[in-house]
Amino acid sequence: SPALPAGVSLNTTTGVLSGTPTALAAAAGYTVTASNTGGSTTATVTIAVVDVAPSALTYSANPVTYTKGTAIANNTPSSSGGAVVSYAVSPALPAGLSLNTSTGVISGTPTAAAAAAGYTVTATNTGGSTTATVTITVTDPTPTTMTTPTSSLNPSTYGQSVTFSTTVSGAGGTPTGSVTFYDNGASLGSATLVSGSASLATTGVQAGTRSITAVYSGDSQFAGSTSGALTQTVNKATTTTSVTLTPLQQQYSDVQTMEATVSVPGAAQSVTFKVGAVVLGTAPVDQVTGKATLSPQLLGAVGIGVKIVTAQFNIVSPNYTVSNATRSTTINREDAAPFTYSGPGTLTRVGGQVTMTVNVADIADGNRGDVGNMTVAFINRGTGATIGTATVVPTGDHTTGTATLTWTASAGAITIGFSATNYYIRNNTADNVGITIN
Repeated sequence: SPALPAGVSLNTTTGVLSGTPTALAAAAGYTVTASNTGGSTTATVTIAVVDVAPSALTYSANPVTYTKGTAIANNTPSSSGGAVVSYAVSPALPAGLSLNTSTGVISGTPTAAAAAAGYTVTATNTGGSTTATVTITVTDPTPTTMTTPTSSLNPSTYGQSVTFSTTVSGAGGTPTGSVTFYDNGASLGSATLVSGSASLATTGVQAGTRSITAVYSGDSQFAGSTSGALTQTVNKATTTTSVTLTPLQQQYSDVQTMEATVSVPGAAQSVTFKVGAVVLGTAPVDQVTGKATLSPQLLGAVGIGVKIVTAQFNIVSPNYTVSNATRSTTINREDAAPFTYSGPGTLTRVGGQVTMTVNVADIADGNRGDVGNMTVAFINRGTGATIGTATVVPTGDHTTGTATLTWTASAGAITIGFSATNYYIRNNTADNVGITIN
């Protein structure tokens, strides 16, 4: 009594004290009582547990030379004897290096050159201490030179694979590490130096006159460096374009589906569809299929007859040439509904003239046009001669209207027919009307 220090035990049969102490303990008296049936006696055993002083401290690298600006691998200590509680170093380590006072590891990134010098590291515990002298030198990195990159294909076309190569050299050895290649300052990727040479194959050089440079990042001995510039000429890649029309022939006022395609989807962002100089609208290019689709209604401005549809590609990538696509189409005249005359059957001349009005309409076929684009010819069915023409005045939603003609007439009976012209077509004797002129 009391309990023995941690790791030490008493054999209660033999009274033997034994074990391996696991913790420090200051000198203290422990009372051991020996008993039998005749009685007991005691003894006080004074026990202290102390550290074993560390000894034979060594470092994994000693002497050691570090390169300024290069992070160093941990320089690790080892020692025999007692476990070390703390470490200290004198004088202060070179700038950028530090000692971990718990583990004794020397690490860091040297920031200034330092001549060879001894640095004393002391390892300590409660049992004592031991030292090691670590000789450290910090040198400036060895300068390097790089060759101007060479190209495997110059000029090239955008999308073609081009290999750029360079070499790095420095006094006293062969540089290691990596080289990064740049296209007008934008990284193309990195390549590992092999025997001082690095090569990078890439399809990423942009079209135009490009400046290709290489940058060496340096290693533990050699300083980084930048090459001169190679002028690489990259021609634009060509594309093919087309435009399809469904249906190929269409009536005025109906819907025609227009689809433009570029062979490289990313070469353009949108397409403007035009008939002649008339812009019908703009649609985006699908960046997966390369297609742009628009289904416009062919209204009056586009005209009648054979027309040229142009697919104008917009926001074209500087890496491609993209030509506008064209296709001819025929826009036919729209059907007019039957003409109806609702005036009197007898007309009276005024100053030798009569006035006649006929009702017109766009045929109800789902996509109706503007009858303001219709001209009506009044025909003398007896002679076949055209009496005169009148422009339609639209009413309401412009799908109906009236055409009025005033002409110099002779007295008598006459049969009048009507013919739609301009954007419309109709000439049917079923629409004839007989009138009498007084």
